Amino acid sequence: MFHQNLESFAERVGLVVGLQSNGKVSQEQAYAQIRNIWKELKDSKDALLKSQKGE
Repeated sequence: MFHQNLESFAERVGLVVGLQSNGKVSQEQAYAQIRNIWKELKDSKDALLKSQKGE
């Protein structure tokens, strides 16, 4: 499950970087979007670890 989330993270970051490179979003917007995507990945990892511990 985490591996799928990691792949999704990489794809989404790639899209944001492409948008920023083409001038569709500002650096600040790209940073904010990537930061949100990172938080989602971290949250999914934390949830997975919790479920493995039986919490």
